[in-house]
Amino acid sequence: MVTFDSANSECIREVVSETITQADSVAGDSIQDAMAKDFGSVPEVKFVLAEAVPSALLVWIAVDSPDTAVRYRIYDKELGLVSEFPDIDFDFNLVSVMDRSSADIATGARLIYSRS
Repeated sequence: MVTFDSANSECIREVVSETITQADSVAGDSIQDAMAKDFGSVPEVKFVLAEAVPSALLVWIAVDSPDTAVRYRIYDKELGLVSEFPDIDFDFNLVSVMDRSSADIATGARLIYSRS
């Protein structure tokens, strides 16, 4: 478990990065690789973006049409990632692409996966 002191945001970012790195080395796959592989296996997923913030790892999963069946497949992948990386506090966001580029979906986030 990692606790955060909001008075020092630079220290917080280092702790989040260190936690992600530790989880990467324990699990074998990096978190980014695991997210790309897991969410990329859902054909409707167009983009996956991530950004480490002081209290969590924000993840955006962008799809053309998030119907019920697609949502359930994505939720299953989310649960798998939470189980695989229990020390990471994920904040998943399922969004509709609506003809936007990945940069328009989450400013400042890193593109983890893109379907051509």
